[in-house]
Amino acid sequence: MSHEELLSSYDDILSYQIFIFTDILFKQKNKIFFHFFVSQQLLT
Repeated sequence: MSHEELLSSYDDILSYQIFIFTDILFKQKNKIFFHFFVSQQLLT
């Protein structure tokens, strides 16, 4: 494997990790929002 190939695969891994990370964050945010929404509905 050449140096360039190594770098490009490292780039792919990095962008993949960022993708996973934002995906997890987004899901957590939605869960929190959903929970908040439901609790608001229950209070009224």
